[in-house]
Amino acid sequence: MNNNSVSETSAIDYFGTQAIPVALNTPIHHEIRWLPINTEQAIPEFNDVTLNNDDTSQAARFVNPRHGLHFRLRRQFRRYCAGLATNTDMNTELPDFQIQEKGRPYLAAESHLHFSFSSCQSGLLAGWSNEALIGVDIEDRHTANDADDIADRFFSKAECRWLTEQSENKRDAFLSLWCLKEAALKCIGEGIPFGLDKFTFNPDNNDLLTAVPAEYGKASHFDAHLVTTLPVSAAVIFKK
Repeated sequence: MNNNSVSETSAIDYFGTQAIPVALNTPIHHEIRWLPINTEQAIPEFNDVTLNNDDTSQAARFVNPRHGLHFRLRRQFRRYCAGLATNTDMNTELPDFQIQEKGRPYLAAESHLHFSFSSCQSGLLAGWSNEALIGVDIEDRHTANDADDIADRFFSKAECRWLTEQSENKRDAFLSLWCLKEAALKCIGEGIPFGLDKFTFNPDNNDLLTAVPAEYGKASHFDAHLVTTLPVSAAVIFKK
């Protein structure tokens, strides 16, 4: 794959989240945070981060207790990141997110901030910027058992050819493309129904993104990155 990927990490903070640096082609103020989850241990909690009543009620509805705890952690992590992004004292009540029609979280009082979140069994990833739209996505590497069928349905012919060439590491290659596509959709505030085929990538190129929907300008208006330092497949995309 190309060199347009993250290859270093920085210090872990006191809540256990890790700042992930991304070397952008154009300087954009941003922050990426990763919180690992040990799948063989109990799910942790941000005990100092409270949940609102709606989140507490939703967490209680899960039949599987671990799923409920995972939901709580996602919501606590989200509010914690809101505190970091707004420089809010962690000992005070942290900002709470509103949700747009298509699921994008936002802070009503901080409309200049753009956020994106993703989760899997192995961890949580967050990204935000006050200068660009942002999308992040992560996937556990043991997923993608039906990669060929999904690629045939939703990937371009060029992407399918590239996947075929990755015979020794096809699952990771598929997940890299999937994360890039999901991150691109999140970046523009859309979900999978918008179309995984609307963005086209070539992981062997320095510029990963090769085609975008016409209504969103040119591929050069985006800055796409694979994150290679995490124990999961991950991608981050900015739209300038």
